[in-house]
Amino acid sequence: MPVGLGCIGTDRRNGMTASPHRWTLVRSTSRGPPVSDPSVSPEPPDRQAGSFEPSFHDQEHAPKPLRSRRIADRSTVSTLLLRSPGAFWSLAVVNIFLDLFLDGPWVTIFTIGWIFSGTLAFIPQFEVVIARVLLRLRVPTDQELQRLDASWKSVLQAAGVGRHRYQLWVDDRDNVNASASGGHIVAVTRRALTSLPPRHLEAILAHELAHHLNGHSWAIIVTRWYEFPARCFLAVLQVLTVTVLRILYAFSGCGFLIGLFIAVAIPLSWFWMGVSRGSLFLQIIMLGPIVAPVLSAWVDRQAEFVADSHAAELGYGPDLIEVFDRELDESSGTEAEEGGWLSRLFSTHPPMAERIRAIELCMGQGPQ
Repeated sequence: MPVGLGCIGTDRRNGMTASPHRWTLVRSTSRGPPVSDPSVSPEPPDRQAGSFEPSFHDQEHAPKPLRSRRIADRSTVSTLLLRSPGAFWSLAVVNIFLDLFLDGPWVTIFTIGWIFSGTLAFIPQFEVVIARVLLRLRVPTDQELQRLDASWKSVLQAAGVGRHRYQLWVDDRDNVNASASGGHIVAVTRRALTSLPPRHLEAILAHELAHHLNGHSWAIIVTRWYEFPARCFLAVLQVLTVTVLRILYAFSGCGFLIGLFIAVAIPLSWFWMGVSRGSLFLQIIMLGPIVAPVLSAWVDRQAEFVADSHAAELGYGPDLIEVFDRELDESSGTEAEEGGWLSRLFSTHPPMAERIRAIELCMGQGPQ
């Protein structure tokens, strides 16, 4: 669900202490992540983004102010369009399920309620539930919070973004990664916190901030929410299909051929149904769940390039390259071969070597 940095592999699995500028965050002891203290005065107006410590490698890579207003870029719009067939499938599943237990206007009422339920993903209190239950994140400890303070503040200052917008979380998985989810969630792994130097930590945080500012994170969580009923239905259908095939195989020994026939015949029958009725919309709805995953994965990879380029605009290009180089060295350069071409086709993150070349081009260092 979260949009992550994807430093290792290609899967998307998506109170701070006082600073020299008197920025403090209140750490919750019960529920929810740290949130900004509204009583603290803002930065003096004479401080420009990028004028803070630590210093940058050189003036050429000094941060450029990034837009602070959230937008929906082409990757976000493409994600919403490509995954809309899944939402229509879910709507059909919800209607069928409600018809089994309810009658009359209650079906319409609950269906409308489900349609508007996606707005819950933008409520901070509901995001706490998403972070804890679905994403399995936790509130940072005091020591982790102290480390995050300088890095997160530096990124926000460079981008010219307000500090009150986001919730900071920690992921206990043992890899170097970070993720952005919903409208406010930013998470880093425990290993990233303990092993990365400050500039590298800032670089991956800048990457996740770019996901938020470009709308990638909220588009993913909203589409996943509306796809959930259809995914549950397909999971049940898959279990039933596998069970039937095993029974047929046990008696006839032709389970593989039958499965191949079903895998080819069902999509073709769906498409022919749309053709026979002369409905392009129906064709899209029927074939969407089959074709959309490949196209959606491609769009997700483009979103990673966009987030990398925005991190480079803030002056973190060299640091992000160093993070990727480190992970390539640890994986002995075998990342591109893992999983084969089919895995790369459905991967939500580009190979790190390609991301490095794209960042170098963004900084004007690559081949012309």
